[in-house]
Amino acid sequence: MVNNCDFLCLQLQDANMMILDGFCSKECASANDCVPAPQSKGTVTCIAGVGYCAISCTVDADCPIGMTCEGVNINNMNQYYCW
Repeated sequence: MVNNCDFLCLQLQDANMMILDGFCSKECASANDCVPAPQSKGTVTCIAGVGYCAISCTVDADCPIGMTCEGVNINNMNQYYCW
């Protein structure tokens, strides 16, 4: 995967640390620091304890076109974000 991000590229990895997908993001202290989600029903959030912008979701339809809703383990909690 090529990193074409201006700020930060968050990568989705499997249990073997293989990169499956990724998206461009930026650091944040709150959701107010993040840009609105493009054509998405998902909620833009600042991931607590990590400090990066992401789009939270419950189903693929919450995500912008081309992204899917994936469960990830962050800080020992399973959370769902668009990737």
